[in-house]
Amino acid sequence: MDTSTPPVSLEHVRDALAPFGPPVMVCNKSHSGSRLLAALLAEGGVFMGAHRNESEDSLDVLELVEHLVGRHYPDYAPLWTDGSDARETARVALECFRRHLEGCGPRGGRPWCWKLCESGYALPLFARLFPGLRVIHLIRDGRDVAFCDHRGPDNAFWRKVHFDTDRIAAWRGMRLDGPAYRRRAHLYNAAHWSNAVRVARAYGAMLGERYLEVRYEDLCRDFAATAARVLAFAGATDAAGAI
Repeated sequence: MDTSTPPVSLEHVRDALAPFGPPVMVCNKSHSGSRLLAALLAEGGVFMGAHRNESEDSLDVLELVEHLVGRHYPDYAPLWTDGSDARETARVALECFRRHLEGCGPRGGRPWCWKLCESGYALPLFARLFPGLRVIHLIRDGRDVAFCDHRGPDNAFWRKVHFDTDRIAAWRGMRLDGPAYRRRAHLYNAAHWSNAVRVARAYGAMLGERYLEVRYEDLCRDFAATAARVLAFAGATDAAGAI
């Protein structure tokens, strides 16, 4: 990837990444079972990123998503017209994907992907950078997810993830800090699940057939058939072996 010239536009980033081919993106509400999907895709020969945490999230894409959600979500319209914002976002995006793609060959090599729960909130920018982007949206029964504690809305990023705004000091009479979350975590988790599913579905629907919704319960009940559908969608090179 040529990074010798500082990016001047999002189109510059799109062209710089084009030789790697269109990626696959996995998004979901946290604690929905996406580590299983990440392991499945990796076993199928899909490159999942050079730097990942124990949940198989891309640490590099996380940096970009935090930038995008913090500065732009839920209104990305100014990003398409504000030159200074676009240049800064282009710089961050190119550097993040340069790190994420370390060790991945250009087009003709392995298909590539990233898994990051909150990617759905940044889908407008990803669709702009990757015209052929495919999205796998994993959904788990919200009643299960509500009782899997994760992270409360205790800073600006997580408030946007929960409520679409960081200009909020309380929700239903409850404070937005750690102690309040720990007392009634299931209520905050339910709000988080509802918003995450709604946002990823709304943005994903704009991709048409390049958006795939997968139920975690289907992976449990009929793993082979569901996994085969996921791997075919992702262009995995060794679907049978992965399953």
